Amino acid sequence: MSGRDARIDVAKGVLIILVVIGHFLEISMGRSIGGDPSGWSYEPQRFLLTTIYLAHIPLFVFLVGTTAKSDHLPERIARLLVLGVTLHVGYVVALRIIAGHWVAQAWTSPYWVLWFIASMIWWMLALPLIERAPRCALGLSVLGVAVVGMAPLHGNIAAYSRTVVYLPFFILGHLYGRRLVHATGRLSAYWRAAAAAGLIALALLVWRHDIDPHWIFGNQTFEQLSSGTLAGVVTRLELLVLTLAAALCLLCLIPAGSRLFETPGRHSLSIFLLHPIAVLAYQRIDGPWGPGTHDSVTQAIVAIALALLVVTVLTATIFDRALRRYSGGVAARLVPARR
Repeated sequence: MSGRDARIDVAKGVLIILVVIGHFLEISMGRSIGGDPSGWSYEPQRFLLTTIYLAHIPLFVFLVGTTAKSDHLPERIARLLVLGVTLHVGYVVALRIIAGHWVAQAWTSPYWVLWFIASMIWWMLALPLIERAPRCALGLSVLGVAVVGMAPLHGNIAAYSRTVVYLPFFILGHLYGRRLVHATGRLSAYWRAAAAAGLIALALLVWRHDIDPHWIFGNQTFEQLSSGTLAGVVTRLELLVLTLAAALCLLCLIPAGSRLFETPGRHSLSIFLLHPIAVLAYQRIDGPWGPGTHDSVTQAIVAIALALLVVTVLTATIFDRALRRYSGGVAARLVPARR
């Protein structure tokens, strides 16, 4: 018995596909390495990205909280640390070779998607405290969302800003995740249609206000976002409510069971960590099918097709097995397993 929950694997499969699609959409209209995502400046990319980002990372963090365990914590954290450090160095050095310069905050901020690994480490470190006083931790986490934007440090340093902004979802998942995951799997077609309408309505609301996507990312301070303190606090709390509602709507839409999504869900970590290689390679393409060479609708279709292809390739067991063996082997030397 593996002890895995098929419904959670299906949910992770849907989410990892959305993650990869989102990253390809961001560069579908062209972007220099290290630049701002230009996909947010075109349609239909901006609406698709708004819909995806409003729900998928909050729900992913919710599911991480759902499956988080505090046993063997040093070993679990060591494996995450090995993966995060190894891939960070690999990506940063590769970009130094490709672009001819170091990326910003190369040695203080996790590179791009690796913020999620850094945040998982912080959340896992906090897990024993969360389990000791869960409701108090949830209340403090909401307060943290409101005030973290006041910090004087760049929001990406050690992924602290995103860690705090998404912490309520981790705690909610740990407290109520399994009940909600299985309850939403039994919903009727009527409630699923209502959830789809709700998600679209929420996305339209945010899309019409045309807010800076970094508000949704949760990776910048109020100063970086050119916002006053009061306005920043209000915006963060509004987005907390909106993203929670969007995440729950998306959870309602995830099928109860599907081999199509379950397999990538089982390998979601390796897909998440390795797909940036394909995204960076696509950025470098010159020619008729490179990013930004066609109208935005065509480029969006190409981006989605490429994302699905990349997910299909990276779903192969070899990638997941290699990362797990590597991280487990190195972690075992750093933190010997306790008997």
